[in-house]
Amino acid sequence: MDSSEALPSSSIGPPSTKFLQMLRPRLTRKTESVVEEETTGAVIIGDVQKIPRTTGFFEIISVAFNLLSSWLAVASTLILGLSHGGSAAVLYGLFVIFIMYGAVALSLAEMAARYTTAGGQYHWTALLAPESMKRGLSYSCGSINAIGRIACTASIDIIVAQLFLAMIAFNIPSYSIERWHTFLLYQACNVITMVYNLLALKRTPWTHNVGFQQVVVSLVSFFVISIACLAIAQPKQSSHNVWHKLINDTGWDSNGFVFLLGLINPTYGFVGLDGAVHLAEDCFEPAKTVPRALCYSLVVGFTTTFFFVVSMLYCVKDIDSALNSRTG
Repeated sequence: MDSSEALPSSSIGPPSTKFLQMLRPRLTRKTESVVEEETTGAVIIGDVQKIPRTTGFFEIISVAFNLLSSWLAVASTLILGLSHGGSAAVLYGLFVIFIMYGAVALSLAEMAARYTTAGGQYHWTALLAPESMKRGLSYSCGSINAIGRIACTASIDIIVAQLFLAMIAFNIPSYSIERWHTFLLYQACNVITMVYNLLALKRTPWTHNVGFQQVVVSLVSFFVISIACLAIAQPKQSSHNVWHKLINDTGWDSNGFVFLLGLINPTYGFVGLDGAVHLAEDCFEPAKTVPRALCYSLVVGFTTTFFFVVSMLYCVKDIDSALNSRTG
């Protein structure tokens, strides 16, 4: 295409025909910023020619599942749900959060199918918001997303620090966990994460090419832990305690409010759901692959989390003792 040749506008359909016609630059194909994918009707936003697409369907789904790691995330924060509502709040809260995140996943999938951009939410906001508000809304959306990523990384590092010290306390009865121990180890995890991303990431690209293997390890661990705990734990909790017992030790009078507080536990299992969206420029057929990855990772994450939580709740002999244990 010559630099003087405009991109065809008739193939771009609703709902954003007028805006996209104004947005399209009259540049060469090497630097065009909005291109319509002829096979799917999706609008690819970005410098599509300079980004090699090397990731297939299963790799994107694997990465999306690994980013969620739903059953691991819920398992590591299970104490939050048990102390704010008990087993009933955790189990039924999973269904509530699954429905809510299902709506989010379907919305993201619709946008990803139409506008394939690694920017995701802030880019879609810039495209679809009213002209007078798009800059402010797009900037706000991008800032919230960035802050959320920072908070998510910080929460993972603090969980690693807490679990590591809990294992030490469990195996060494004389050791007492101090808050400053947790803080120092947490900062050490932050430094390790930062150094890896700044210095080692480019030298170890293979760590991002083992997505499917990580899924296999995660699923095998899920089955092994669940089956082993069910086989070893004796006696087990009664079905009434697992499915009907609501614990309210928070000081609040309203059990409904306590149930809402307990939703933080199942919610944490689906943080990072939009991860597949930001890989749109790395995968083949992003208009099809990304929406499927969003939905599949949510369904698999919910299924594994639900069965894992049910298994663990039947295996916990005394919830009150578990909540007050020295390992936290």
